[in-house]
Amino acid sequence: MKRATVDEAGVTKRMVFDKPVSDLALLTAAGRAKESERSDRIVNDPLARKLATELGMGLLKQFPQIFADIEAITTKVFDDWISQFVAEGGTQVVVIGAGVDARPYRLEILRGGKVQWWEVDYESIISYKEKVLEGDMPLCSLARVAVDIRTKELPLILEREGLDLKKRILWLAEGVFQYFSEGEVRNVLRTIRKISVDGSCVLFSALSNSTKSHTEQYQGTMVFLKDMGAPLTFKLDSPQEFLETEGLVNNDVIFTGHTSAHYGRLPWPPASEPPEGYPTHWYIKCYLGKQQLHDTQTAMRNRKPSQT
Repeated sequence: MKRATVDEAGVTKRMVFDKPVSDLALLTAAGRAKESERSDRIVNDPLARKLATELGMGLLKQFPQIFADIEAITTKVFDDWISQFVAEGGTQVVVIGAGVDARPYRLEILRGGKVQWWEVDYESIISYKEKVLEGDMPLCSLARVAVDIRTKELPLILEREGLDLKKRILWLAEGVFQYFSEGEVRNVLRTIRKISVDGSCVLFSALSNSTKSHTEQYQGTMVFLKDMGAPLTFKLDSPQEFLETEGLVNNDVIFTGHTSAHYGRLPWPPASEPPEGYPTHWYIKCYLGKQQLHDTQTAMRNRKPSQT
């Protein structure tokens, strides 16, 4: 496993959280740990409890069961999308804001050594994972890069660490963008799409604006995030509209509770549209490619205004 710190690049490492490893990171790992202990589990993460520590497991007890269920659904959706990319011949995965994710150690499709995996996060989180997971062996080639993912030098830094920009790349930003500003999200997406060849894709999650006004249990979650210095700053009510403004039209957009993202875990039935009265957790897959983007942007510039 490779490790790189980019102090020499002069990159500013701006912490999102006040602590080296946030309570939120421990909490999400705890959610995966709880899911892994179920007989009907949809995700199995043997390292999650170790990464969560007793602190994370204790925090989880303050939240209703639906919190762990949504964490499990989110993990499962991205597991499946990553597995599909690898099954179709993709060999490069970059996780931006990797946190305490342990997919390189548990996704069986990675076994065999063909896939190269990069984790990008702050030095403090990377150091924590390396200490906790010392002795555990990943199933694929794994490199960790300590850098703020919002830096414009990210492609150069990753290329220096072995990323081949001539090959397809899957970019994953799970549970990351909601703590950025809209401008920062757009800049990261633009940086990624400019360097990605046809067949690449970016996966990310987002929450709807209405999250803050829904059920009491979610109000408690929002207060928890705000109190720990991680308020949600980027939200999407219309993901497709947002993506189209970035010239991205070839997308898959589903949500927690969608017919393909329910798994019998939620207090409402599967649906093709988000149900009213609950926050919307979006799961977004954008297909990238320079030619596609050029054609899309040209079409958007030439598009006539709609007649009313």
